[in-house]
Amino acid sequence: MDMRDDFSRVRGLTSAEVAARIDAGEVNADAGTHTRSIGEILFSNICTLFNLVNVVLFVLVVLTGSYKNGLFMIIIVANTAIGIVQEVRSKQVTDRLSIVAGTKAEVLRDNVRSEIPLDQVVRGDIVILGRGDQIPADSTIVAGSCRGDESLLTGESNLIAKNEDSPLMSGSFVNSGMVAACR
Repeated sequence: MDMRDDFSRVRGLTSAEVAARIDAGEVNADAGTHTRSIGEILFSNICTLFNLVNVVLFVLVVLTGSYKNGLFMIIIVANTAIGIVQEVRSKQVTDRLSIVAGTKAEVLRDNVRSEIPLDQVVRGDIVILGRGDQIPADSTIVAGSCRGDESLLTGESNLIAKNEDSPLMSGSFVNSGMVAACR
């Protein structure tokens, strides 16, 4: 089936409508990765009230000369190190997963299909989605049909059939078919 025949009744926004929506702030949120830096992770794990209390207690124990009673500090240091390692690993995995998210979306504007960055998609844009595309924003199908993979959001591994007027959830993927969806 020819794409033009399937979506011939769908009209995208005009340049003037897009400009008005950008001025109104009706644009997609920044899709960049926002994880804490390693420095922030270190600071938040080391500089805690719990650690401060234990350091003060350790200093008091050392001042009394009972060094073996200060061995609890080994557990405190190990606990802090484990927390830092776990959070750094989590950050690395999250940063790698952000690569999965697409950086561009195909939209219909002035009756011409074009690719734009995700943060330039505005409310009311007609987004063209095909197999393997990630849904850039919550939207509703206005033409076409597909099978969607929402497993990252819901945990459900079954594909979900989507037809006209069906909602598409941001972050899910189109597994098969092609749709025009309105944000």
